[in-house]
Amino acid sequence: MRNKIQQILLAALSFFITYLSSAQTIQRKTTDSLGGHKVVNDASGKLLSWHQPSVPGAAYAYVSGLAAEFIKTGTPIDPKTGLPLYLVTCCFEGPHI
Repeated sequence: MRNKIQQILLAALSFFITYLSSAQTIQRKTTDSLGGHKVVNDASGKLLSWHQPSVPGAAYAYVSGLAAEFIKTGTPIDPKTGLPLYLVTCCFEGPHI
């Protein structure tokens, strides 16, 4: 049984190595987007946040607030256990899907 598992893992690893080695790279253009938002760079070309890029820390505060609000009020409850889904599973169909 252990030998069979090792064979499966080796086959999966071989597949992923082959897949990754054949991946194509695309040159980044100035009109690129990430996550549906236009890419914003600073004067030295470093990537900035799409949310208030001129205010340091604003994006962190915004995303932290969204996450806290979701955990407090937006999390579905698992009908079997009565617990919030983030305590029961790693993924679920939330409002973003």
